[in-house]
Amino acid sequence: MKNQITYKKTELILYIKMDKTVHDINSPHFIIIENIKDYRYQHCVANLYIDKYEETKSNLENPDEVANTVNSLYKTEKTYYWVFDSPGDFALGHWIYESFIFIHILIGLNENVPNIKIMTKNHKKYVKSMLRFFEINNEVVHEIDNYNNHTFFPRVYSINTSQNIEKDEYYNVYLNLYINHIQNNSPIIQNIKAVFLPRNDTDNYLPNDRIINNADKIKDIVIENGGMVLDTYRLNNIKYQFTIINNADIIILDYGSSLFFNCIFLKNKKIFVIDNQDKIYTQVCFGINKLLYNIIINNNEVHILTSDDPSIFEEIIKGNIK
Repeated sequence: MKNQITYKKTELILYIKMDKTVHDINSPHFIIIENIKDYRYQHCVANLYIDKYEETKSNLENPDEVANTVNSLYKTEKTYYWVFDSPGDFALGHWIYESFIFIHILIGLNENVPNIKIMTKNHKKYVKSMLRFFEINNEVVHEIDNYNNHTFFPRVYSINTSQNIEKDEYYNVYLNLYINHIQNNSPIIQNIKAVFLPRNDTDNYLPNDRIINNADKIKDIVIENGGMVLDTYRLNNIKYQFTIINNADIIILDYGSSLFFNCIFLKNKKIFVIDNQDKIYTQVCFGINKLLYNIIINNNEVHILTSDDPSIFEEIIKGNIK
């Protein structure tokens, strides 16, 4: 990218101080950059690169003329964008915990800034599902359509490289606001014995696509023993999904984003995490994943197991395995 500006996590610590109000347009809770043409995050690293539109003397004196040229996207009226993208591309866990957890900054900005557009390069179904759950009605766009803009970003984090997150006040404030919203909007309706969340086979981030051995047998066992199976992709209803999980005594699912997304808000549950590849402890040993995992295990009873012998799940649901 030309005219590139780089924002790194280490620089942001100096650039932004913690502030207690989300609603102040000058709040240091976000990065605000004017006249962006494009941006990108370094893959799995907490770096943000900005390509800015440069105004020439001709641009400033004849904005309407410039706006009408074939190749120009510089319009007379300013557009405001809030960016929901992340260094982890479009993997669900990365997008949520590197970007979407800062949703309450956008909620505050909506009270002060007119007609903010949500800018995201992510076309996955879960994007609009999460926006609906948080009752966000901003227009969603997938490219910068006006170079005359103010563009807002949350601070830059990466699950892969950001460290000392448990001491990061900014991150924890917004993580807790995110969790509290889910808890307050996932009502207790009726007791559900067990729920099984099979691995999404449609909308996954392919490099992280994991297979649960004997998934069909586990589905049958759960249903036969009075439980439920949640096909989250075809369901496409986050509120219903969270409500069912919140009402289940036993949750069976795989590790990674499935665990972090569906269990971060739970309390006093028995969670059985399927890890056939023996990778979970490597995944949760540092950074954001460590923080998320500690929240889950501190509030719930968590067991790690494989699915090679599906009969174990019948014993779990019947209460024969504690």
